[in-house]
Amino acid sequence: MADLATYLEQAYAATERYLPHAERKIQANFRGLYLLLDARLKDLYGKMGDPPSLADARRYNRLAKIQAELAREYMKMTGQNVAITRDTSARFFAEAAYRTEWAFDEATGIALKWPLVPVDAIRASVWSEYSGLNIIKTFKKNSIAEIARIEQTITQGIGLGESYPKMARRVRDSFNKGLSDALRVVRTEAHRNYTEGHLEASAYADDLGVEYTRKWVATLDMRTRGAHGELDGNAADKDGNFRSMAGGYGKGPGLMHNAADDINCRCSVVEDIDGLSPELRRVRDEGIVPYQTFKQWATGKGWSPSKGWPLQQAAKISAKQAEKY
Repeated sequence: MADLATYLEQAYAATERYLPHAERKIQANFRGLYLLLDARLKDLYGKMGDPPSLADARRYNRLAKIQAELAREYMKMTGQNVAITRDTSARFFAEAAYRTEWAFDEATGIALKWPLVPVDAIRASVWSEYSGLNIIKTFKKNSIAEIARIEQTITQGIGLGESYPKMARRVRDSFNKGLSDALRVVRTEAHRNYTEGHLEASAYADDLGVEYTRKWVATLDMRTRGAHGELDGNAADKDGNFRSMAGGYGKGPGLMHNAADDINCRCSVVEDIDGLSPELRRVRDEGIVPYQTFKQWATGKGWSPSKGWPLQQAAKISAKQAEKY
């Protein structure tokens, strides 16, 4: 029988696999809108000449119509991305809760009497204004800024007399910035909801009398921020909170009330049942290894709390990690 922490790490890894599906859907949305705008600009350049003058582009509201369609379709896409984030976040909450229940059952050898995960708890977590904005407000704020940036890019490019290929590259770069923002939101929200779902289930285990110590678990790879590497293996304080060197203080990953800790975090929390400490843990892209903290693992590879990773080691971050995160 494995220890609880090991089962919980397996639960987290299994749930993580749902995230790429959401990311691909958001990427497809951005690609579809980019291709639409690219076709409109190609048509404008074809009719007005390459490059057209700004006066020609504005004649008969040609440019204004393109920009109006961009704004309309971008906000439509924003609604789609909100729905993807909503569904992904809800799934992460539910998966975390049910997989946490499974982990406690497996580790204790007892089929504890778990309640159904409350729908109201899932809904409250998904639509939380934890960061000051809920996901609708966050996406809308980002989209308004991104539409303005793309419109400015087009107007400036035409005003500078840029060729169609150069303009297309500038627009693509603007879209990539918007895509990056959208992916950051879905990753951060899914992760926060996973922690919320896990805490929901483990709180019920507490009510059932299961005694445990909650600990922070950092991802063992070179993309983990130093402050979270320092937290790895640390137990929560008497109030159930963790304090990060980056300035955050809260119940766990994604819940630290500090953007420097919460955004794009990939850490988790696990519970050690008294007397059953973990013996193994997973290293990303390496597999299962004997248990070691982040500091023990990273120090052996040249990392230090004060200096971080040596340049030659940082350069070895795998293309797979860089592409995913």
